Order: sequence, then structure tokens, then C-alpha cells
Amino acid sequence: MDYVIKNGALLKYNGNASSVLIPNGVTEIGKAAFESCKSIRSIEIPVGVTAIGDCAFRDCISLKNITIPESVTIIGNLSFQRCTSLKCVDMTDIVTTIGSYAFNECISLFNLAIPKNIVKIGNGAFKGRSGLVSVSIPEGVKK
Repeated sequence: MDYVIKNGALLKYNGNASSVLIPNGVTEIGKAAFESCKSIRSIEIPVGVTAIGDCAFRDCISLKNITIPESVTIIGNLSFQRCTSLKCVDMTDIVTTIGSYAFNECISLFNLAIPKNIVKIGNGAFKGRSGLVSVSIPEGVKK
């Protein structure tokens, strides 16, 4: 089994595929579930996932783009830290929280549209050798 899933939470991915489809029924991507999976180039997150846990995709250095489905409201701390090949993150307006250092050191990420319903962007969310040249932050951000 490539996935360790318990009570709807994907706790660990043990595979080495370049393209990953998270199974339906998963409601949360747990802490460090895909951390350091260097072979992953693309990943499909199904509708129904509501949270991406801390460090979930940290150090996935081959990950090129990701679509955050309309059910996700929270992107945890350090979630995509050092995903150095990440070029595109497509988020819907349902996302309300981007955790601290979530996209830290994503040196290939140049443009990012922050969802209009965002309430909190954590410290250093886009810090550290970020390639960002354009970020649009909506008026509703409180923190």
C-alpha cells in the first residue's frame, strides 16, 4: 500500500510515483505526509480534502504545480517549503488560512493570487529566496 490513511487523514505516502492521485475519501493531508518525496512532479487532491497539514509537501523538489480544490480552507505551516520546482499554485476562494512559511524558498514560484476570502497569512509565508515578483493580497486579510 502506498498510502497510510486513518479516519480520513492521509498520514503517509510511501510510493515513488511521479504523478500521484490522492484517493477519494481523504479529508485531510496529514503532517509531513509527502515530505521529501523527491520523485513527485504532479499531485491531484480530490474535493473533500479540507486541510493540508504542516510540512505536508515540504522538500518535494520535483513538484511543478498543484491545484488546491474548492474544499480546502487551511494550508498549514511549512506545507510547501523548499518545493524548488513549484511554478503554479491554483487556489480557490475557499482558502482562509495560509500558514507560516507555507511557500518559503519556492524559488520557481513567480506569481500567486491570494484567495479573496483569506483571513490569515502566517509569518514568512513567502519568505526566503522566493521567486515571487507579484502577489495580490485582498483587502480582507486581518493577520
